[in-house]
Amino acid sequence: WSVFFYAKINIERRDFLKGIAACGAAAASGGCSTGGFFAPSGAPMSRFAVPPMTRVRFGVIGLGQRGMPAVRTLSGIPGAEVTAMCEIRPEAITEAEAFFRERGERVPKAYCGPEAWKALCDDPDVDFVYNCTPWDLHVPPAVRAMENGKHVGIEVPAASTVEEAWELVETAERTRRHCMMLENCCY
Repeated sequence: WSVFFYAKINIERRDFLKGIAACGAAAASGGCSTGGFFAPSGAPMSRFAVPPMTRVRFGVIGLGQRGMPAVRTLSGIPGAEVTAMCEIRPEAITEAEAFFRERGERVPKAYCGPEAWKALCDDPDVDFVYNCTPWDLHVPPAVRAMENGKHVGIEVPAASTVEEAWELVETAERTRRHCMMLENCCY
């Protein structure tokens, strides 16, 4: 039936989705939002953009299985600079520092310890926090980073509960900072 419907109507998927979004917006403006259908605390981020940056200074939290490969990748991108890194294991910091020394590059500031991510999120020399921590530590650094004027990229999953997801959305809207879940797959 859906193939027949699509062939007869000849509607593009993007137009269909725009129509669904318009219906949702109309329903919300008619009173559905009081029941919790929509709950943003600030302006929507759908068309939000920041001025282009010629140089982006990254702080990477977590130098394990995802973090160290991210550091290697970022250090090879023109205009990207890793200015800070954080890890609870001192040996991972030492390994990362050796990577930069071998390349003849400036060694980023290192923050080490279970609560050291807070100092990285507060660091004025960081524009973008790349969070590669375990799942249960994705939301607190993201929120703190956005509250300190930084954009955020979080490894999957960005949040573990609906409440955490709303906290990320509402913080991004309130602070006007990008918050993006990073993944190399489309679902």
